[in-house]
Amino acid sequence: KGMVALANTPVAGETPAGDSQTVVFGKTKPLPSYLVALAVGPFDLVDLGRAGRNKTPMRIAVPKGRAVEARYARKVTGEIVSGMERYFDMPYPYEKLDSVAIPTFLGAMENPGLITYSASIILAKPNEETPQFQQGYAGTAAHEIAHHWFGDLVTLAWWDDIWLNESFAVFMADRVVDEWQKSWGIPVRRVKG
Repeated sequence: KGMVALANTPVAGETPAGDSQTVVFGKTKPLPSYLVALAVGPFDLVDLGRAGRNKTPMRIAVPKGRAVEARYARKVTGEIVSGMERYFDMPYPYEKLDSVAIPTFLGAMENPGLITYSASIILAKPNEETPQFQQGYAGTAAHEIAHHWFGDLVTLAWWDDIWLNESFAVFMADRVVDEWQKSWGIPVRRVKG
């Protein structure tokens, strides 16, 4: 009781029972097992509004008391989703897009409908929201969101070719972020490598 529970799909129902609560989620489309996600914790939910052709609802689950640190992600995530939709000429393929800021996690993971991020990638105090932080979040978010079309919706038969998922997500992140933020010089950074 008092915790927030999230998974790949939206909540279908909640039933309190004494000191606990049962949460039922909607049916998940077929997924490889490594993309099944569940997060439970004392989170605050930051509403990012809706984005894309299907007006997909988006939120970020942050550790209690840290909602203000999701300001930049709240501002730009919808633009990244819309950029992906333009490139693929296809709506975002899942019912929702939640993200979870995890203090003890390194990196990010593209779980459909529930992306997990290291808190340092997605959260920053207002005075620490540097251009490096902004570019880092935008690039990582674009990479993970790109996987929703290539890697999640379409998945390789075996791990031997996983590099295709990752290289395509890198390509898409650079392409969409560059289209959206020309001043960041993504092609120049790529050449300087």
